[in-house]
Amino acid sequence: MLDFIDPFNLKQKFDIFNVIRDFGKNIADDYNFLQLIRKTFLPIPFIDQTTTPRTDIFPPFNYKPIPFFSGKKIAMVNSGGSGALVTMCGIYRAFEEAGIDITAISVCSGSALWGTLIAAGMSAQEMTEFTLSWNDADYLDLEWSRVLKALLTAGKGFSGLLRGEAVEKTYRKRLGEIRLSQSPIRYYTIVYNMDLGQVEYFGSGLKPDVTLAKAVRVSIALPLFVESVDVGGHLYNDGGIIDIFPVEPLLKYEKDVDFFIGVNCIFPKNFISEDISGWRDKHFAIFEASEQLRFANWLDLGRRNLDLVKDRILLLHPLPYTEIRGKNFYSIFVDRQRWTDLILRAYHYTRKELDKFR
Repeated sequence: MLDFIDPFNLKQKFDIFNVIRDFGKNIADDYNFLQLIRKTFLPIPFIDQTTTPRTDIFPPFNYKPIPFFSGKKIAMVNSGGSGALVTMCGIYRAFEEAGIDITAISVCSGSALWGTLIAAGMSAQEMTEFTLSWNDADYLDLEWSRVLKALLTAGKGFSGLLRGEAVEKTYRKRLGEIRLSQSPIRYYTIVYNMDLGQVEYFGSGLKPDVTLAKAVRVSIALPLFVESVDVGGHLYNDGGIIDIFPVEPLLKYEKDVDFFIGVNCIFPKNFISEDISGWRDKHFAIFEASEQLRFANWLDLGRRNLDLVKDRILLLHPLPYTEIRGKNFYSIFVDRQRWTDLILRAYHYTRKELDKFR
């Protein structure tokens, strides 16, 4: 019982407060979320049917190069954020219209799903067509038999509800056997070696024989949600659980980058925590404190990474981070009906941000 006061367990104990606070906070919203999950993983034949969205969603291509970006080596660094990073399709369309050429890209977690497509040389329209054509089986592979087996064996061999194999197959079918060393745009993804407990990077000059399809699968291997992936005899997970804004590989391996464009879909603007001054005077004050501590590690590291390139970066925030907090982190991943709107919102937002450089 005295482990409760262990300072290294403090954050986990505060997380308990957050779970208690969030439980039942919005019953109707919880019900809708559970219905979405039920329809996705336990669909009722002939009732739970989804329509395939249109893919010709962008307005006519409007090529207006921005001189500021001309001739510069530009690298892109992307946060995690589950399905919210589908916004990268719209962002990249705005880049194409502004004449921005990306020479290197760093991703983690959800941004790997779309950053990998950029690295493979796909256009924004091709990315959009590929993404919006998915069905559940193309990227969601929950096997109830595995879940039951995990319960019967006390979790032996279990590391995630989804296998992740479906994602790898879908990307391999579209991209073939392109390896990291062969990607048209230099590519890096941060991963976490669960066996050794250390952060590593897969990239064009690092693990060059790993395929882009495999790199995507590793990047979305979120503990308990998507199972760990064996690469070279070690089990790997998404490195975004440690560093959500991976600038380091670009600084370390792409030393002649002139300018960075970042995408943050998961935290407040510029990774600045919300001001909760006066929290101790409120009722149940400890809940306010626990919320502040909940994301402290990621926010602090995000700010430090941003400071490394602060004089030469445009940081985009295509969505309010509140849209993917809590259960929305999962619902935005499985609810593809929202993706068209997210892509278009990001496209128009990015055009406005880029216009400031004209």
